[in-house]
Amino acid sequence: MEKNQLSESEDNTLSQWHGVYLLLKQQQARIRVGSAQAKTRAEVSGGGAKPYRQKGTGNARRGSNRTPLRRGGGVIFGPRSRSYATKLNHKQVQVTYQFLYETYASKIKVVDAIPELASSKLGKGYLKEMGIEKKILFVVEGSLNLSGFNNFPNIWISPLAFVSVDHLGQADHVVMEKAVFQKIKGALV
Repeated sequence: MEKNQLSESEDNTLSQWHGVYLLLKQQQARIRVGSAQAKTRAEVSGGGAKPYRQKGTGNARRGSNRTPLRRGGGVIFGPRSRSYATKLNHKQVQVTYQFLYETYASKIKVVDAIPELASSKLGKGYLKEMGIEKKILFVVEGSLNLSGFNNFPNIWISPLAFVSVDHLGQADHVVMEKAVFQKIKGALV
């Protein structure tokens, strides 16, 4: 075997990291607004009448004051508002999340239940009680009031259906309830 050839497991891992890249790219593109828009010559107001006659003035022929060649005219190939969202196969997403949860298994902390935390003081006390700090991702299900973490910059709260690959990678700890963990285990099998 040559040195530059990859083993099957290394090749598999590379393709799985590529899946992570594709999923991250899809999630970031979905967030992108894409609302930049410039007016074309058809959308600019004015320019209905011919500015001067076709022949006899010595000027170049001109049909509108709103041509892109003149000041106050439309933009030729300007930006148009659009969606940047891309499609990713459901199976690819499932395999990628499975790979991520296996890769970051050491970060995951499963608790019986996450209490309702309505103030920053309660949130800070809960983190101290658990003995975790730095960047934390809470994966929750349903409408759990965790507004006690709103003032903390490095704490993310994500519903199970919309776990961000970016936050999953950045977090030092991933905290989830047993029910959420069981759902993840069931989906990944």
